[in-house]
Amino acid sequence: MGPPIVALHPVEPDVTPPQPPPHDCSGSPEALAARCAELEREVAELRQFRELIDNLPYGVGLWQSQSHDPGEMVLRYVNPRASLEWGTDVATKVGQTLRTAFPEALNAPAPYNLAQTWNRVARSGTPETVDPLPYGPLDHPDGWLRAH
Repeated sequence: MGPPIVALHPVEPDVTPPQPPPHDCSGSPEALAARCAELEREVAELRQFRELIDNLPYGVGLWQSQSHDPGEMVLRYVNPRASLEWGTDVATKVGQTLRTAFPEALNAPAPYNLAQTWNRVARSGTPETVDPLPYGPLDHPDGWLRAH
């Protein structure tokens, strides 16, 4: 069993995410066809990336930082392997905050409080190294968590 992996997407505090431009149907048919072709290429690339992540041999969860409070991080995506490794159907927790989905994660003491570390990294953009942590029973861990 591979290590669960968590990745974060930084969001600037108190900043509204950019809105997509309004659908502009003006312009020549050639310009519109070129824009459609560009969008089709982008969608194809995103599908390839999603397929790659879905088929990794270890669990991946993507969290989005919302504020300086790690409990407000929102789970945006998990691959199918994540549920096997995390021992629960984490796909049902997509869209939930960490405080709602995994409240026990907020109670871990430093340096084991990965939620604080992940949120700090997401907000600062500065990578940090986290030593592998055992998970499962303390006397016989089920595996090791590597966080990136």
